Amino acid sequence: MYEDLVSVKDLFRYTGMKAFFVKAQVPLKQKTFFEYKDKTLQDLLDECFISEELKAVCGHAWVYYGPPPSDETAIIPMAATEALLNDGLWHIMGTSQNLSNAYAERIEELGGTVKTGTLVTEIIIEDGLARGVVTEYGDVYTARYVVCNTDPHQMIFKLIGEENLPEDYVTRVKELTPANSLLGIYLGLNIDLTALGYDDGEILYGSSLDADLVYDNMMSGDYENGAASISIYTNYGDPIYAPPGKSVVVIDAYSDYDYWPKDPEEYQKLKEEKAWEQIRLAAEVIPELANPEYVEEMVVMTPLTLEEYTMNYRGVIYGFYMSPEQWQKIPNNTPIDNVFIAGNWTQGWHGISACQINGWRAARLILDMEGIE
Repeated sequence: MYEDLVSVKDLFRYTGMKAFFVKAQVPLKQKTFFEYKDKTLQDLLDECFISEELKAVCGHAWVYYGPPPSDETAIIPMAATEALLNDGLWHIMGTSQNLSNAYAERIEELGGTVKTGTLVTEIIIEDGLARGVVTEYGDVYTARYVVCNTDPHQMIFKLIGEENLPEDYVTRVKELTPANSLLGIYLGLNIDLTALGYDDGEILYGSSLDADLVYDNMMSGDYENGAASISIYTNYGDPIYAPPGKSVVVIDAYSDYDYWPKDPEEYQKLKEEKAWEQIRLAAEVIPELANPEYVEEMVVMTPLTLEEYTMNYRGVIYGFYMSPEQWQKIPNNTPIDNVFIAGNWTQGWHGISACQINGWRAARLILDMEGIE
């Protein structure tokens, strides 16, 4: 699967007859991709295994990728598993902020400017093309190209205006189902989990073999009967996370935006209650997590937190729901010739690596327009 996908990695650059012929040859040249493009992870697991326990274990990375196996496209876990087994996992020393810093430094080295804390409120459209952007402070920056590293709902309805885009493009985005959001708990512990024998970097834990039930429980707020992605960041060999003798653990679960009340008092009460539910589930793996005496710091995020800090539609982190019907998401180019979109909602899929790929794809399309190889 991975080789098939890599072999058509430049398809997004092709137009006209070239794109037509490459797509037409997929059933012959990319046979694995063609066989599984419309199948779910559950279809794949049923082909490979008889044991329900084996299916649950081998498919359990759905807790990381998005939908449960019955809904999840088979493409993502197949390609991602190959990448993980052959390329391994990487950690950026100093946290992922250092990666952002490195990009910023390189942009500035090349003569660019990075402005943080500056909200763009409009993409200026004249005669069907983007002419620049306007910030919240009223500053105007002209440009020959605009790359939107945001979700398409913001791009269409806040920045461009749907009246400036074809109706079928707007309808397509409206019809695509967004993915889930997260409940996340960040714990600073006054104990050394490594010294206690917990030497994993990440543990995916489920309360049942029935993934559909587990997923539905999380989305309805029943976190003690859900699943948990447990990351022990102090096991990554990076001293930035905690002083010696202490630990940092992050527990993530899926969450429905509509579950969380808008009333501040009600919201705070429910947030704490559900955080401890999720901690108790994770404590089935690491019992020390459930002891408040060990918890020195605790920060909880919900879909409303993610919406506030990322501005992503409904606090979604993964873009569109990755079912077989939606794995193609939306392309990096838009109906406006000099506007491009990057981020988790586009065809390079989701995650930190995919976001970088989507940024590269947007840049590559611009270079193609400039005739730069």
